[in-house]
Amino acid sequence: MRSEIVLIVPAGVGKTTTANELATGLGVPRLSMDDVLLEHAREVGFDEDHWKLLREKLGRPGAYRYLRVFGSHIVRRFLESGRDCIFDFGGGGAMGEFPDEFARISESLAPFPNVVLLLPCADKGVPGVPPRTARPPA
Repeated sequence: MRSEIVLIVPAGVGKTTTANELATGLGVPRLSMDDVLLEHAREVGFDEDHWKLLREKLGRPGAYRYLRVFGSHIVRRFLESGRDCIFDFGGGGAMGEFPDEFARISESLAPFPNVVLLLPCADKGVPGVPPRTARPPA
């Protein structure tokens, strides 16, 4: 079993602050998936020009859906990249919406007993993001 801490956190919840505080307090480095996301995706055929075109046509959600196809490889390579550290899965690292990708990501995370999912507090919300007054339409 590995001793590293893996933080999985949606964008805007305080991932960087939490990861930095943990790393400083424990005296270990912090590795951010955001820093290596595209590099690892390119290893298995990610086309950055296509991604940019999707972003222009479909916006960020469409572009990130394409990136998520490469999710299990990105996660595996990211987790292989460090020891004795805090792994900081960025907002783009919350992948696994496709069943086969989810299974491979779960397999990559299996040796790590310290996987933490941070979510915004319902009564506090996310700083800088207005509270939701109603659910978005289905």
